[in-house]
Amino acid sequence: MQTKSATAGLGRETLYPHYVLGLLCLANLLSVADRTVVALLLEPIKRDLGANDTQMSALTGAAFVLLYTLVGIPVARWADRGNRRSILAIGIACWSLATVACGVAGNFWQMLLARAGVGMGESTATPTSMSLIADYYSRHVRPQAIAVFNLAQPLSTILLTPLIGIIADAHGWRAALMLLGVPGVVLALLIRFTVREPDRGRKDAATARPKDPATWTAALRAMFASKPFMLILLGTAITGLGNGTLGAWGYAMMMRAFGVSATEVASIAAPIGAISGFICTLAGGYLTPWVANRLRDQRWLVLLPAIAAVLTIPGALLYVFAPSWPWMILGLVIGSGTNAFRMSPYLALSLDIIPSVYRGMASAVILIATNVIGNAMGPLIVGMISDALAPSLGSVEGLRVAFMFAPATVALGVIPFFMAVKYFDRDGVKALS
Repeated sequence: MQTKSATAGLGRETLYPHYVLGLLCLANLLSVADRTVVALLLEPIKRDLGANDTQMSALTGAAFVLLYTLVGIPVARWADRGNRRSILAIGIACWSLATVACGVAGNFWQMLLARAGVGMGESTATPTSMSLIADYYSRHVRPQAIAVFNLAQPLSTILLTPLIGIIADAHGWRAALMLLGVPGVVLALLIRFTVREPDRGRKDAATARPKDPATWTAALRAMFASKPFMLILLGTAITGLGNGTLGAWGYAMMMRAFGVSATEVASIAAPIGAISGFICTLAGGYLTPWVANRLRDQRWLVLLPAIAAVLTIPGALLYVFAPSWPWMILGLVIGSGTNAFRMSPYLALSLDIIPSVYRGMASAVILIATNVIGNAMGPLIVGMISDALAPSLGSVEGLRVAFMFAPATVALGVIPFFMAVKYFDRDGVKALS
């Protein structure tokens, strides 16, 4: 596990890995923007397409997840055996063109197919990126490198969301989607022709490199054999129900409850929440290994992110029952920050636990569990509850009651995180765990 050198940071790595990490972060930034833009534009898209809340939940979740899930595992196996740089470049081009297709969709079903295309392309992003980061950065700085990679989430909100909101208000949601898809094609070419494919497992000790080929069964066997990995996976999937709900319906709730515009949400609320996510993403990647090494107890690598997950619950409750827009923004700040804090440490732990030839598969399994259970099921369930309650409670209160699903599932999901602590000791993962 981590050593005292974890506090050395990224500065001792050579320049070229930082260039690659920067491109991967840009790819992740565009991936986040293309994936989440529908949540920001949900209300105008709903009006133009004549859709209901359940259908819009399918656009924000199920449509994306459909091909993401079907393609994700084969792509991850490809990433564990093939050229990750080229696979990622193809994926970026695919999801970028699909985003443009969303902008020209003439009806709900065309939009549904285009969103499925976005999911298919984005299934390449995390397996290839996590595997490349593991081979460009040694284990003691991986949490920091992954934290930089994960900065794409708040940076997308700070840099792109306000621009998308302004374009949507001025020129319509279609123009915003079409413009968003263009930069990805350029980035795909840049990655294809300037990123070198590293030797797989070159940053790991020889004893950590399994001799078995990267087959589906061997990868799944390695994952299921690790109890800490499976508990972290379970906790991530369950908490993803609440986080996916807030991500898909959060902006729409602001607009319905307090009558704010897309520009106001994109220019004020979203950047404030993203700044919290930015700070806490770095804190999770840097502070967690620092605390573990300072206290000479590697159990803090699991425990500190678990405590952060608990603090997501009051943030979600405040968001649901906020009496005014500023209070809702405060709930967003708490929830975004605590959720971002735990992401990098847990991803880094997963890469450490699973052998190098299975890292693409492991990353895909984590992301598929998060997306299938969280980003698809969570928003869909909340949309169905909202539609069912709207005739009696109205669209605002119906959605507010449905939102209680978020803090409830986050509270349930933190339990596996704390259960995982017992499989670690002061030195790291216990033997045969």
